[in-house]
Amino acid sequence: MGTQAWILVTGQFVSVIGDGLASVAVLWWVLQATGSVAVMAGVAAILAAAGLLASPFAGVLADRLDRRGLMMAADGARALCYGAIAAMAAGGHLPIWVLVALLAVARAIGAAYYPALMAALPRLVAPQALPRVNGLLSFAQSTGGLIGAAVGGVLVAAFGVALALAADAVSFLVSVTSLALIAIPAEKAIAASGFRGQMLEGLRYVRQHPLLRALTGPVLVLNAMTNSAMVLLPALAAGPLHAGAQGYGFLQASFPLGTVLASGVISATGRSARRASSVYGLVVVMGVAIGALGLSRSLVVGLGEMAVAGAAAAIGNAAVNALLQAGVSGEVQGRVFSLLGGAAQALQPLSQAGAGALAAVWSVGGVIAACGGGVVATGLGFGWSGARPVDEAFAAAGLRPPAASA
Repeated sequence: MGTQAWILVTGQFVSVIGDGLASVAVLWWVLQATGSVAVMAGVAAILAAAGLLASPFAGVLADRLDRRGLMMAADGARALCYGAIAAMAAGGHLPIWVLVALLAVARAIGAAYYPALMAALPRLVAPQALPRVNGLLSFAQSTGGLIGAAVGGVLVAAFGVALALAADAVSFLVSVTSLALIAIPAEKAIAASGFRGQMLEGLRYVRQHPLLRALTGPVLVLNAMTNSAMVLLPALAAGPLHAGAQGYGFLQASFPLGTVLASGVISATGRSARRASSVYGLVVVMGVAIGALGLSRSLVVGLGEMAVAGAAAAIGNAAVNALLQAGVSGEVQGRVFSLLGGAAQALQPLSQAGAGALAAVWSVGGVIAACGGGVVATGLGFGWSGARPVDEAFAAAGLRPPAASA
């Protein structure tokens, strides 16, 4: 793996540390300021909706514009948004509507970053190195999330939210610097058919691609269930686990801890899931861990359950990302990753708002346990359905034994 890929991964590592700090600070602040689980979940739903609405446009931009320049612009704009929020928080005047508005803008702008990043990777490394690079990127992102969430809980408890948000703004500037140090070869320009035409072209590609059609359903349901559970973690820490802001930070950090361990293995060996049935089995494991978390009354046990869920997610995601990068035409990869990401978020705003409302009248742990059951049902359902395009894609990519690349 080349020096440029290492620089890109390092920038991602620092940026994700900042994101971890901010994610803990924002939801905890909203919960403490309003005292309402429903409002906290509603804020998360609004932010998810902002990313969802921007997603189709972001994919076209990722294919239409210089991908490195687009990522740099997105990080610079997000640094401004988080810097403004930090300044208002430090001054003691941060209306919740201003917080939500600036975060929604940052989320919409950031929607272009992920598809541009995933589409840029095949231009930086050889195809046979993609599984290893995806594993290393996941390792860096997970480690950054682990550090950010754990430290974020401590910072918020000791100093409030301003410092954590300011650190996130600085982390985006570090990412901009890392991108400035690398050169990403340009992809062949897409036909000048107009913005709308290019968006529709991406939609047609996804509809006609058997693997993408097969993945859309599971991705839609899984993300709705898992995000509904994750948005309730602050309330779980504040209520049933009696763990406070620090406990919430550690709980949030335990998911990336699992992905760090799993991604480290993938990065070192180049191996992740090697067949479709393994991916669906990992979904079931993740669902069981999330369901058990909802029933836990011990922070230590909850940390272990979240780590198991994170490890299962990392192994499955690395395999699917490698399949998409190897099997999707380079000139439409930005739109494909954006549309698949949009499918992942399609139900997220409604499901998160619904989870918060349900937790307010039922119980936080019960809703989390139910979400875990939904993840298990999804894994079993799609696994038993015999998703032939997914099986065929794994076989075509040489990911089933005795192949060594995955």
